[in-house]
Amino acid sequence: MELRVKRAPRIDTEITVPGDKSISHRAAIIAALSNGVCTLRGFLPSKDCMHTVNALRALGIKIEQPEPDTLIVHGKKRVLTPPKEEIDCGNSGTTMRLLAGLLAGQEPLPLEIQPRTGSELGSPNQQERRSANRLRFRRAVQTGSSVHARTCRAAGRP
Repeated sequence: MELRVKRAPRIDTEITVPGDKSISHRAAIIAALSNGVCTLRGFLPSKDCMHTVNALRALGIKIEQPEPDTLIVHGKKRVLTPPKEEIDCGNSGTTMRLLAGLLAGQEPLPLEIQPRTGSELGSPNQQERRSANRLRFRRAVQTGSSVHARTCRAAGRP
């Protein structure tokens, strides 16, 4: 049996969900890829979620924040612009992983991932994981799987 999914000519709806970190990251990214202006209410303005917002801004997406839990995202029809400098994902693994996937589908935006180094790791918990992160990074490079890194940037940029 063959199933075909056709593109909807227009989606005009409102969805209300409680603000949470996982949903907030993804909602901001989906809104950035949209064909127009999206208002996100109930956005969780945590440090990690704001790293995602700032990363999208660095990629040319206009995002307003009239209230702490409200974002107005001006989608650019899935078109991102190369960042002028490194995008700092802070300690947000979700930002790094989602951003890597997002940028992998962009042309021409080759992605360069910089692993964390000991001097960049802040909390004692992160310091304990330093060698595990490096090993996981090396393994991920070899296998093409995801990795929790500190920064990403367009390849070829200093």
